[in-house]
Amino acid sequence: MTARGVPARWALRLVLASALIAMLVLNWPGHMSVDSVLALHEGRFQVRETWNPAIFGWLLGVLDGLHPGGSLATVLSGVLLFGSWMLLPSLRPRTTWLAPVLALAVIALPQVLIYPGLGGNMDQGSYLTHARAPMLTRDDVLFYKDIRHGHPPPEGDATVSPLQDSDFTRLPPTVTFGAECDPLCDDAASYAWAIAQA
Repeated sequence: MTARGVPARWALRLVLASALIAMLVLNWPGHMSVDSVLALHEGRFQVRETWNPAIFGWLLGVLDGLHPGGSLATVLSGVLLFGSWMLLPSLRPRTTWLAPVLALAVIALPQVLIYPGLGGNMDQGSYLTHARAPMLTRDDVLFYKDIRHGHPPPEGDATVSPLQDSDFTRLPPTVTFGAECDPLCDDAASYAWAIAQA
């Protein structure tokens, strides 16, 4: 390996390592998609009920056995993603200073929440209007909440239910997308409103 691009390569790795740490701190204890919650259920109870890769359910089950919930899955996913990005410069003999600059730009992008379940009031709005939606029902959402934690979710914990937070002032720019025929639809709009009002 030549010395060309080595400082830029290490700068890129430093930017990505810092982003990994920031992502873990800001997202702790982690958020799980519906598919991830189902895979966690499969891993906990050693059952196959979905099309998720079997290895994913097994891995979530192992991590859940070490520490219940999605925290370790968030750490593993982050380490795999950012670790892969850190290894990319090794594929090229030369890394330019454009790489760490672009990495900073990507990391600085706003958070994007697609189809978020953010802990809204399940006794009103879209949770009732779309209680029997074709792909996700209100009963499904109630079921997944308990699976994610292994017990009923903690009340008033904004790391579990962001809509229960009392301070929306120090959040990054946020874009939310809610599916109209879905119980979670109002969560996206409520979160956007709370941020706009802060």
